Amino acid sequence: MPGLVDGTLATLAANSVLRVDMGSLLAAGSGINITYSSTNTTGPLQVLVSSSATSGYTNIAQLPGSTSPTTYFLTLPVGAQYIQLVSSVTPYSVDAVTRSIYQCVTPISTSCPAGQVSTSYQNGAQSANGAGGTVSNAPNATGTPDGTVAALSAASSLTLTLASTTIAAGTPLYVSYSSTNVTAPLQVLVATSAAGPYVNIGQLPGSTSQVTNQIILPLNARYVQLTTTGTAFSVDAVTYPIYTCVTLPNPSCPPGQRSVSFDVGTQSAGTFTGTVSNGTNMTGTPDGAVGTLAVNSASRWTWVRP
Repeated sequence: MPGLVDGTLATLAANSVLRVDMGSLLAAGSGINITYSSTNTTGPLQVLVSSSATSGYTNIAQLPGSTSPTTYFLTLPVGAQYIQLVSSVTPYSVDAVTRSIYQCVTPISTSCPAGQVSTSYQNGAQSANGAGGTVSNAPNATGTPDGTVAALSAASSLTLTLASTTIAAGTPLYVSYSSTNVTAPLQVLVATSAAGPYVNIGQLPGSTSQVTNQIILPLNARYVQLTTTGTAFSVDAVTYPIYTCVTLPNPSCPPGQRSVSFDVGTQSAGTFTGTVSNGTNMTGTPDGAVGTLAVNSASRWTWVRP
Protein backbone atom coordinates (compact mmCIF):
# COMPACT_ATOMS: atom_id res chain seq x y z
CA MET A 1 0.00 0.00 0.00
CA PRO A 2 2.66 2.67 0.80
CA GLY A 3 4.50 4.16 -2.17
CA LEU A 4 3.48 4.01 -5.82
CA VAL A 5 1.07 1.75 -7.66
CA ASP A 6 2.63 -1.73 -7.61
CA GLY A 7 -0.20 -4.26 -7.37
CA THR A 8 0.21 -4.86 -3.63
CA LEU A 9 -3.00 -4.05 -1.79
CA ALA A 10 -4.28 -2.90 1.57
CA THR A 11 -7.68 -4.47 2.28
CA LEU A 12 -10.44 -2.57 4.07
CA ALA A 13 -13.32 -4.70 5.31
CA ALA A 14 -16.75 -3.09 5.56
CA ASN A 15 -16.93 -0.31 8.18
CA SER A 16 -13.16 0.20 8.28
CA VAL A 17 -10.77 3.15 8.15
CA LEU A 18 -7.32 3.51 6.55
CA ARG A 19 -5.20 6.62 7.15
CA VAL A 20 -2.17 7.48 4.99
CA ASP A 21 0.47 10.19 5.41
CA MET A 22 1.50 11.99 2.19
CA GLY A 23 4.79 13.03 3.83
CA SER A 24 4.24 16.78 3.73
CA LEU A 25 1.43 19.30 3.58
CA LEU A 26 -0.14 19.45 0.11
CA ALA A 27 -1.55 22.83 -0.84
CA ALA A 28 -5.19 23.25 -1.80
CA GLY A 29 -5.44 22.71 -5.53
CA SER A 30 -2.97 19.82 -5.50
CA GLY A 31 -4.10 16.62 -7.17
CA ILE A 32 -4.08 13.12 -5.70
CA ASN A 33 -4.74 9.77 -7.36
CA ILE A 34 -6.37 6.86 -5.53
CA THR A 35 -5.99 3.42 -7.10
CA TYR A 36 -8.45 0.87 -5.73
CA SER A 37 -11.09 -1.79 -6.37
CA SER A 38 -14.07 -3.12 -4.42
CA THR A 39 -15.90 -6.42 -4.00
CA ASN A 40 -19.17 -4.83 -5.18
CA THR A 41 -20.56 -1.40 -6.05
CA THR A 42 -23.07 -1.04 -3.20
CA GLY A 43 -21.27 1.50 -1.01
CA PRO A 44 -18.77 4.21 -2.03
CA LEU A 45 -15.33 4.81 -0.56
CA GLN A 46 -15.32 7.96 1.57
CA VAL A 47 -12.27 10.24 1.23
CA LEU A 48 -11.47 12.59 4.11
CA VAL A 49 -8.45 14.89 4.43
CA SER A 50 -6.75 16.87 7.18
CA SER A 51 -3.55 18.71 8.01
CA SER A 52 -3.51 16.86 11.36
CA ALA A 53 -3.29 13.12 11.82
CA THR A 54 -5.74 13.05 14.72
CA SER A 55 -8.45 15.62 14.02
CA GLY A 56 -10.09 18.09 11.68
CA TYR A 57 -10.95 15.73 8.83
CA THR A 58 -13.09 17.03 5.95
CA ASN A 59 -15.01 14.62 3.72
CA ILE A 60 -14.13 15.75 0.19
CA ALA A 61 -15.37 12.88 -2.00
CA GLN A 62 -17.20 9.57 -2.28
CA LEU A 63 -15.54 7.29 -4.81
CA PRO A 64 -17.79 4.82 -6.63
CA GLY A 65 -17.22 1.12 -6.16
CA SER A 66 -15.40 -0.71 -8.95
CA THR A 67 -14.90 -4.46 -9.19
CA SER A 68 -11.87 -3.92 -11.44
CA PRO A 69 -8.83 -1.80 -10.50
CA THR A 70 -9.37 1.88 -11.24
CA THR A 71 -7.62 5.18 -10.51
CA TYR A 72 -9.63 8.20 -9.39
CA PHE A 73 -8.23 11.74 -9.51
CA LEU A 74 -9.20 14.33 -6.90
CA THR A 75 -8.28 18.00 -6.55
CA LEU A 76 -7.78 18.95 -2.90
CA PRO A 77 -10.19 21.74 -1.89
CA VAL A 78 -8.15 22.35 1.27
CA GLY A 79 -4.54 21.86 2.29
CA ALA A 80 -3.89 18.33 3.61
CA GLN A 81 -1.17 15.92 4.63
CA TYR A 82 -3.29 13.01 5.81
CA ILE A 83 -5.82 11.08 3.72
CA GLN A 84 -8.42 8.93 5.46
CA LEU A 85 -10.26 6.27 3.46
CA VAL A 86 -13.47 4.96 5.02
CA SER A 87 -15.58 2.01 3.87
CA SER A 88 -19.20 1.42 4.91
CA VAL A 89 -21.06 -1.62 3.59
CA THR A 90 -18.56 -2.53 0.85
CA PRO A 91 -15.01 -3.89 1.33
CA TYR A 92 -12.25 -2.15 -0.65
CA SER A 93 -8.70 -2.96 -1.77
CA VAL A 94 -6.39 0.04 -2.09
CA ASP A 95 -3.16 -0.10 -4.07
CA ALA A 96 -1.86 3.45 -3.61
CA VAL A 97 -2.60 7.09 -2.93
CA THR A 98 -0.20 9.20 -4.98
CA ARG A 99 0.47 12.79 -5.96
CA SER A 100 2.22 14.13 -9.05
CA ILE A 101 5.49 16.05 -8.89
CA TYR A 102 5.82 18.49 -11.76
CA GLN A 103 9.12 19.59 -13.29
CA CYS A 104 9.92 21.85 -16.22
CA VAL A 105 12.06 20.22 -18.92
CA THR A 106 13.24 21.35 -22.34
CA PRO A 107 11.79 19.20 -25.13
CA ILE A 108 14.23 17.75 -27.66
CA SER A 109 14.88 20.28 -30.41
CA THR A 110 13.78 19.08 -33.83
CA SER A 111 14.38 22.40 -35.58
CA CYS A 112 16.83 22.51 -38.48
CA PRO A 113 18.52 25.19 -40.59
CA ALA A 114 16.74 26.43 -43.69
CA GLY A 115 16.79 23.84 -46.44
CA GLN A 116 17.02 20.87 -44.06
CA VAL A 117 14.46 18.68 -42.32
CA SER A 118 14.54 16.75 -39.05
CA THR A 119 14.64 12.96 -39.09
CA SER A 120 15.08 10.48 -36.27
CA TYR A 121 15.89 6.89 -35.43
CA GLN A 122 15.66 4.85 -32.25
CA ASN A 123 18.74 4.02 -30.20
CA GLY A 124 18.56 1.08 -27.78
CA ALA A 125 20.18 0.39 -24.43
CA GLN A 126 23.87 -0.47 -24.71
CA SER A 127 24.16 -3.21 -22.11
CA ALA A 128 22.54 -5.05 -19.23
CA ASN A 129 24.18 -3.65 -16.12
CA GLY A 130 22.74 -5.84 -13.36
CA ALA A 131 19.77 -7.87 -12.24
CA GLY A 132 17.97 -8.84 -9.06
CA GLY A 133 15.55 -11.66 -8.37
CA THR A 134 15.06 -13.97 -11.34
CA VAL A 135 15.92 -12.52 -14.77
CA SER A 136 16.52 -14.66 -17.86
CA ASN A 137 18.31 -13.55 -21.05
CA ALA A 138 18.98 -10.03 -19.77
CA PRO A 139 21.00 -8.97 -22.89
CA ASN A 140 17.86 -9.45 -25.00
CA ALA A 141 16.53 -6.17 -23.57
CA THR A 142 19.38 -4.21 -25.18
CA GLY A 143 19.31 -2.70 -28.66
CA THR A 144 16.16 -1.92 -30.61
CA PRO A 145 12.99 -4.09 -30.62
CA ASP A 146 13.69 -7.39 -32.35
CA GLY A 147 11.27 -9.87 -30.80
CA THR A 148 13.83 -11.39 -28.41
CA VAL A 149 13.00 -10.63 -24.79
CA ALA A 150 14.48 -10.56 -21.32
CA ALA A 151 12.17 -12.35 -18.87
CA LEU A 152 11.68 -10.77 -15.44
CA SER A 153 9.87 -12.93 -12.91
CA ALA A 154 7.75 -11.31 -10.20
CA ALA A 155 9.77 -9.39 -7.60
CA SER A 156 12.75 -8.92 -9.93
CA SER A 157 14.70 -6.04 -11.46
CA LEU A 158 16.87 -5.40 -14.51
CA THR A 159 19.24 -2.44 -14.88
CA LEU A 160 20.23 -1.25 -18.36
CA THR A 161 22.92 1.20 -19.46
CA LEU A 162 21.16 3.50 -21.90
CA ALA A 163 24.16 5.37 -23.29
CA SER A 164 27.81 6.23 -22.76
CA THR A 165 26.78 9.73 -21.69
CA THR A 166 23.82 11.20 -19.83
CA ILE A 167 20.54 11.56 -21.72
CA ALA A 168 18.89 14.93 -21.18
CA ALA A 169 15.63 15.48 -19.32
CA GLY A 170 12.80 15.92 -21.81
CA THR A 171 13.90 12.94 -23.90
CA PRO A 172 11.20 10.29 -24.40
CA LEU A 173 11.92 6.69 -23.42
CA TYR A 174 10.07 3.91 -25.23
CA VAL A 175 9.67 0.58 -23.41
CA SER A 176 8.55 -2.45 -25.45
CA TYR A 177 7.20 -5.24 -23.28
CA SER A 178 4.43 -7.68 -22.38
CA SER A 179 3.31 -9.30 -19.12
CA THR A 180 1.73 -12.53 -17.94
CA ASN A 181 -1.25 -10.64 -16.48
CA VAL A 182 -2.37 -7.08 -15.75
CA THR A 183 -2.33 -7.28 -11.95
CA ALA A 184 0.73 -5.11 -11.28
CA PRO A 185 2.57 -2.50 -13.36
CA LEU A 186 6.21 -2.38 -14.43
CA GLN A 187 8.14 0.16 -12.36
CA VAL A 188 10.57 2.39 -14.30
CA LEU A 189 13.41 4.00 -12.34
CA VAL A 190 16.31 6.07 -13.67
CA ALA A 191 19.66 7.36 -12.42
CA THR A 192 22.81 9.08 -13.67
CA SER A 193 25.02 6.60 -11.78
CA ALA A 194 24.85 2.81 -11.93
CA ALA A 195 24.94 2.73 -8.13
CA GLY A 196 22.01 5.17 -7.85
CA PRO A 197 20.13 6.76 -6.32
CA TYR A 198 17.29 5.69 -8.63
CA VAL A 199 14.12 7.75 -9.00
CA ASN A 200 10.82 6.07 -9.87
CA ILE A 201 9.46 8.05 -12.84
CA GLY A 202 6.61 5.85 -14.03
CA GLN A 203 4.52 2.71 -13.73
CA LEU A 204 3.68 1.03 -17.04
CA PRO A 205 0.45 -0.99 -17.09
CA GLY A 206 0.60 -4.72 -17.64
CA SER A 207 -0.34 -6.01 -21.10
CA THR A 208 -0.68 -9.63 -22.19
CA SER A 209 0.16 -8.57 -25.76
CA GLN A 210 3.32 -6.79 -26.88
CA VAL A 211 3.07 -2.99 -26.47
CA THR A 212 5.36 0.02 -26.52
CA ASN A 213 4.74 2.79 -23.99
CA GLN A 214 6.42 6.16 -23.63
CA ILE A 215 7.75 8.02 -20.59
CA ILE A 216 9.27 11.51 -20.85
CA LEU A 217 12.42 11.76 -18.74
CA PRO A 218 11.75 14.32 -15.97
CA LEU A 219 15.47 14.41 -15.14
CA ASN A 220 18.79 13.51 -16.71
CA ALA A 221 19.50 9.78 -16.84
CA ARG A 222 22.05 7.27 -18.06
CA TYR A 223 20.70 4.10 -16.44
CA VAL A 224 17.18 2.68 -16.34
CA GLN A 225 16.01 0.06 -13.85
CA LEU A 226 12.90 -2.00 -14.59
CA THR A 227 11.31 -3.53 -11.50
CA THR A 228 8.45 -6.02 -11.15
CA THR A 229 6.33 -6.73 -8.09
CA GLY A 230 3.49 -9.25 -8.38
CA THR A 231 3.53 -9.72 -12.17
CA ALA A 232 6.15 -11.20 -14.50
CA PHE A 233 7.20 -9.10 -17.52
CA SER A 234 9.04 -9.78 -20.78
CA VAL A 235 11.03 -6.78 -22.04
CA ASP A 236 12.11 -6.46 -25.66
CA ALA A 237 13.82 -3.06 -25.60
CA VAL A 238 14.18 0.37 -24.02
CA THR A 239 14.92 3.00 -26.67
CA TYR A 240 15.19 6.76 -27.12
CA PRO A 241 15.23 8.88 -30.29
CA ILE A 242 18.26 10.43 -31.98
CA TYR A 243 17.40 13.43 -34.16
CA THR A 244 19.49 14.67 -37.08
CA CYS A 245 19.06 17.34 -39.74
CA VAL A 246 19.32 16.18 -43.34
CA THR A 247 19.13 17.82 -46.75
CA LEU A 248 16.53 16.27 -49.03
CA PRO A 249 17.20 15.75 -52.75
CA ASN A 250 16.43 18.92 -54.70
CA PRO A 251 13.57 18.19 -57.13
CA SER A 252 13.58 21.68 -58.68
CA CYS A 253 13.95 21.92 -62.46
CA PRO A 254 14.59 24.69 -65.02
CA PRO A 255 11.56 26.53 -66.41
CA GLY A 256 9.57 24.36 -68.79
CA GLN A 257 10.63 21.08 -67.13
CA ARG A 258 9.17 19.03 -64.30
CA SER A 259 10.70 16.63 -61.81
CA VAL A 260 10.03 12.90 -62.24
CA SER A 261 11.56 9.95 -60.40
CA PHE A 262 12.18 6.25 -60.71
CA ASP A 263 13.46 3.62 -58.30
CA VAL A 264 16.78 1.82 -58.44
CA GLY A 265 17.54 -1.31 -56.46
CA THR A 266 20.64 -2.67 -54.81
CA GLN A 267 23.45 -3.59 -57.16
CA SER A 268 24.68 -6.75 -55.50
CA ALA A 269 24.17 -8.97 -52.48
CA GLY A 270 27.10 -8.87 -50.10
CA THR A 271 27.82 -10.78 -46.91
CA PHE A 272 25.26 -13.26 -45.59
CA THR A 273 24.99 -14.22 -41.92
CA GLY A 274 22.97 -17.17 -40.70
CA THR A 275 20.79 -18.88 -43.31
CA VAL A 276 19.93 -16.83 -46.41
CA SER A 277 18.44 -18.48 -49.50
CA ASN A 278 18.48 -16.91 -52.99
CA GLY A 279 20.11 -13.76 -51.72
CA THR A 280 20.64 -12.35 -55.22
CA ASN A 281 16.85 -12.25 -55.66
CA MET A 282 16.84 -9.32 -53.23
CA THR A 283 18.81 -7.13 -55.65
CA GLY A 284 17.32 -4.86 -58.27
CA THR A 285 13.76 -3.55 -58.29
CA PRO A 286 10.67 -5.55 -57.18
CA ASP A 287 10.11 -8.41 -59.64
CA GLY A 288 8.38 -11.14 -57.60
CA ALA A 289 11.59 -13.15 -57.09
CA VAL A 290 12.45 -13.23 -53.39
CA GLY A 291 15.29 -14.10 -51.10
CA THR A 292 14.60 -15.78 -47.77
CA LEU A 293 16.16 -14.88 -44.43
CA ALA A 294 15.78 -17.54 -41.74
CA VAL A 295 15.51 -16.45 -38.12
CA ASN A 296 18.66 -14.87 -36.69
CA SER A 297 20.03 -14.13 -40.16
CA ALA A 298 21.20 -11.02 -42.01
CA SER A 299 22.11 -9.88 -45.50
CA ARG A 300 24.10 -6.87 -46.67
CA TRP A 301 23.61 -5.18 -50.04
CA THR A 302 25.52 -2.62 -52.11
CA TRP A 303 23.69 0.41 -53.48
CA VAL A 304 24.58 2.12 -56.74
CA ARG A 305 23.56 5.63 -57.71
CA PRO A 306 22.25 6.09 -61.27
